This record gives sequence, structure tokens and C-alpha cells, in this order.
Amino acid sequence: MLALTTPQSLSTFVLQTASKLSSNVPMYVDYEPIEGAEEQRCFPNVDAAVERHGGERLIGWMLWEMPGAFIEAIHHAVWKKPSGEIVDITPKIDGELRIVFVIDPAATYEGKFIDPRRFPAFGNRLARDFIRVRGEQEALVEPFRKVGRYVVPYDIAERAHRKLDRSNRLFNRLKAGEKK
Repeated sequence: MLALTTPQSLSTFVLQTASKLSSNVPMYVDYEPIEGAEEQRCFPNVDAAVERHGGERLIGWMLWEMPGAFIEAIHHAVWKKPSGEIVDITPKIDGELRIVFVIDPAATYEGKFIDPRRFPAFGNRLARDFIRVRGEQEALVEPFRKVGRYVVPYDIAERAHRKLDRSNRLFNRLKAGEKK
């Protein structure tokens, strides 16, 4: 069964995807645990590390891949230590110990979640359908997003939930290796 994971190599597909996000070349970045860092809180984690230890926050995109299906780019921050070493200090839910990261000088963070960007593998119609439906779901709730909790009107939440259910079914088919 396939799942989203760190790309095994900087393949042509990974490099082409990264070039759509930034003019910088993607790189592997190792995870380095740091006290107090929390899952899915990369920006506060890195800001705290910079405040305590120096260095700087680098903003860009973390790339996950479902081989043969699509790449998902997640808005992300990593820490550039005072020594110049670049590390990812945000623990991953699945325990991965390195990521593919591309620095994006145009990317900013203003306290608001940015939806992932997804890129289908060539010829994978099911991946294109998944990306379209998930994008429709995210677009429905985006106007109501704020940092922390947010409230979506019931009728929109219902429509978004139906889209999410459909995209989850498509995702599960992709995990099973389907392409059509």
C-alpha cells in the first residue's frame, strides 16, 4: 500500500515540481529533535529555536510523494542554525527522520494556514481527480480559516464534508495503487 512519504530520490518529477514552487533546488533536510517542538507547528517551533539559540527561519515547501501518483507541497519552515546547518526541528506524525525541502524566498508566514499544493504524476487521472476534489473542499473552508479554531457555516461545512469524504475515497484508491 502506498502512502505519502519523503521522496526516495530527487527524481525528475521531484525536481520539476520544486521548480514550480521556487527557483531554488530542493534538498534533503534531517530531523533534529529539540525540546518543546510540537508536531504540525513548524513556524512557532522555528521561531522559538531562533529566539533561544540564534540562526534564522527558512520558509519554503516540504515535499511529500505518493510514488506514481502525486507530490504534495506543504508550506513549511526549517531552522538554519548559527553554524549554517539546516535542520527540521518539527516532529512528524509518522516519525519520518528527513524531508525534502525547497527554500522559497517569496513565501511568507502571517499566522494563517496555507493549503498544500499538489502536482499529479503524468498520466495519473485518479490523482488529478483527487487533487481537484480536495482543492474544492479546501476552497470552501478557506475564507473561514483563522489561526486556531474557526467556525464554518453549517451549509458550507456540509458541502465541504461531502467533498472531503469523496477525496478520502479517491486517496484510498490511490494508496491501493489505482491510477484510473
